[in-house]
Parts: sequence; C-alpha cells; structure tokens
Amino acid sequence: MEAEKIQERIISETDLMKSLGLKKAELDKLRLEKGLPYVKISQRTRVYFLSDVMGWAWANRIDHT
Repeated sequence: MEAEKIQERIISETDLMKSLGLKKAELDKLRLEKGLPYVKISQRTRVYFLSDVMGWAWANRIDHT
C-alpha cells in the first residue's frame, strides 16, 4: 500500500515529457538551465517527484496581473 502511494508521487522522464508536451531537449534545458529538480537513478535514468515539479512550476510562474 505504501509503495503504491510513493509510485503515485514519482513520474518518469518520458511521462513528464508527455504530460507537459515537451521534447527531450526542452526538458533537458529546464533541468540543466532552469533548475528543474530530479532524481538521478542511473547514468541514463531520471525520475521526478510530482511535488518537486509542482513546487518548481509555482516558483517559476509568471503572473501578469
């Protein structure tokens, strides 16, 4: 049960790209140049905590009001 809760909060790089409508190069730029937080699982595998992605998005939100 706890493992299921954890999995719901973690997203793969592929799923994140699909969710945001980004290409790999665009996600790489967000990660490397804009500080999008991630977890490096192996040399070629990264995952993202949904709470980190949402926190990063809120912190980088542009409000034109």
